[in-house]
Amino acid sequence: MACASTEPGDWAKVASLAQSHPEIVPCFGVHPWFVDRLQEHWLRDLERALRSSRSCMGEIGLDRAAKDKDFALQERVFSQQYALAEQMARPAMIHCVKAWDKLMAYLKHKTTPTPFLLHAYSGGADMVPGLAKLGAYFSFDGHVTEDKRQKLRKAFLAVPKDRLLFETDCPPEDKECKEWFAEPSGIKTVVELGAKVLDMAPGELADIAWDNSRRFFGPFS
Repeated sequence: MACASTEPGDWAKVASLAQSHPEIVPCFGVHPWFVDRLQEHWLRDLERALRSSRSCMGEIGLDRAAKDKDFALQERVFSQQYALAEQMARPAMIHCVKAWDKLMAYLKHKTTPTPFLLHAYSGGADMVPGLAKLGAYFSFDGHVTEDKRQKLRKAFLAVPKDRLLFETDCPPEDKECKEWFAEPSGIKTVVELGAKVLDMAPGELADIAWDNSRRFFGPFS
């Protein structure tokens, strides 16, 4: 399991969870919603957190929907974190909302991009081939089965099987979240829902996702 942080105030708690539960891969990073909370030596502290254990970078990213957050600052903080992930050869978990043009432009300039996972992928099916070519893995939750989310379902169906991952994620402000979306144990239901959309046996899809996760997290899993 991966447990992603959102800001420096989370890092100690995430590290503690991982120490108590060896099956958890800790991920340290600054989410775009919290870039305005950073102190002077945050990047140095982030590097220390990453070096303290088998860990990945995340959750980092860009979010134009967060109107009250300085987008130029988001870009600067994202590029600093991604550069650190490259330097340390750590996989990165990326949050992207309404900023796919900026993210694609950034990644295209990388000659050897670090492995990255697009958390709760919300882009279109048309972007999947280009992102996959750049090395992207795509993570989905149980929303893929909802009829009103046709864009999401089309994107899910477009992802190569060897790049599929699944997650449980339930932000407090999302009133449509099922209770099991927020619990790690809900991953079984998420995979079953994904298998239904793909017309596959749940066990077969679970095996594929497991292999993908081991390949993505590599020595950090």
